[in-house]
Amino acid sequence: MMDRRQHGRFGSFVRRRIVAPFKAALRAGMSPDKLSLTITLAVVCGLFPVLGVTSLLCLAAAWRFGLNTPVMQAINLLLTPADVALSLPFMRFGERILHRDPLPLSPADLIAHLKQVGFWSGASTIITGLGCAILGWAVAMGPVGTVIYYALRPIVRKIMLKKDAAAELEDPLLRARHRSSPGVDD
Repeated sequence: MMDRRQHGRFGSFVRRRIVAPFKAALRAGMSPDKLSLTITLAVVCGLFPVLGVTSLLCLAAAWRFGLNTPVMQAINLLLTPADVALSLPFMRFGERILHRDPLPLSPADLIAHLKQVGFWSGASTIITGLGCAILGWAVAMGPVGTVIYYALRPIVRKIMLKKDAAAELEDPLLRARHRSSPGVDD
């Protein structure tokens, strides 16, 4: 159980590392489509089944498409547990696509397999398993990414419209102009 001070630190961390990048992206004048693409590619790259590569993929996607890097990295970090959890299903999916026998993954099975076939052949088997995971990820993420992108666009547009309306109410010059417009009720 967290005491108040720990809860305050956690809340501060969440505000600084997660909420702030999203708010900054909204204030930075990103279009709704660009922000939707940022979130979508962060999810797609953040679920890449080879650990340690996701940050580089997010960075490359942000650079290539001119997306918001802090938002992508924040989403990438949030997805780390899901990335670890989905690596095996991606590998099994890739094995099914290629009609391969499942790679033995329990420690005892792996050691027995390495003793039976030798280290280099065993390493080749593990690399093949990673290749199957990457294939499974690539096949799954095309449709998943498309669904995420098109589902996010109207949501992000609505949020950004609310943000713009709130900004107009906060800005005294815009508020004065709004009040002086003909046909506008207060």
